[in-house]
Amino acid sequence: MIDAILRASLGHRAVVLVLSALLLAVGTYRLRGMRVDVFPDLSAPRVTLVTEAAGLAPTEVEQLITFPLETTVQGIAGTRRVRAAAAAGISIVWVEFDWDTPGPLARQRVMERLPEAAARLPPEAEAPVLAPPSSVMGEIAFVALTSEALAPMELRRIAERDVRRRLLAVPGVSQVVALGGEERQYQILLDPQRLRRFGLTGTEVARAIEHGSRNAPGGYVGEAGQESVVRVLGRARGEAELAAIRIASRDGAPVRVDDVATVSVGPAHRRGAGSFNARPAVQRGSNIPPREG
Repeated sequence: MIDAILRASLGHRAVVLVLSALLLAVGTYRLRGMRVDVFPDLSAPRVTLVTEAAGLAPTEVEQLITFPLETTVQGIAGTRRVRAAAAAGISIVWVEFDWDTPGPLARQRVMERLPEAAARLPPEAEAPVLAPPSSVMGEIAFVALTSEALAPMELRRIAERDVRRRLLAVPGVSQVVALGGEERQYQILLDPQRLRRFGLTGTEVARAIEHGSRNAPGGYVGEAGQESVVRVLGRARGEAELAAIRIASRDGAPVRVDDVATVSVGPAHRRGAGSFNARPAVQRGSNIPPREG
């Protein structure tokens, strides 16, 4: 067989050269339009549900949040597998679909079930949200910011405000997560003695701060054929404005935040910094711990 092919090729040299040139041209044309993926997507279409519930233990998250969510998404058309993981204050549910299910269609089907799932969750739980679409090969790189002159809080602010926004503007980037450093926050440290003196509780202070630092619509004003929007600007923009928020009234005099607390700017509490979680996370759906790319 091989001898026959060699003899035919040698006997028809012109035909072999023409076919070789034609094959080379077709291959070059197809190569220019071929998609090149360094990390091909090897996973089926998947939708990730993330639900936060501050204050709940892993077992409570599993029973009150993860299990109802799994039950709600089990019957979605095209579902091939549902996995879940529960930790302190957070629940993650992965819904995997058949290979022929388009990604946008899978996300739409899950979103249609979210109102039903949210109605079955406890008051401590926030509404479930869909994580950005990405595959298990979607983790591209870690970018570290270091400085000998800036504080960790300032580095974290630069990473979130400048670096993260610019990376999200790059085509193909679905999510950028800022980790480490110190997250800046306004801290209101209550004084128990001053609270007892004014007859207030921490709940009343928190409610007063929530209602006293917000903007409100004021309607519209029409004059000379023009319509203007009226706004009531009440959102606090610094430590001084937070400290001046009125909490209650005692003997005709207002009691403000700085009368019962100290307002300052400092780093937010980080998990693992001075605390530990003695209860293990609860994982179900697979013998291998779920991994998010």
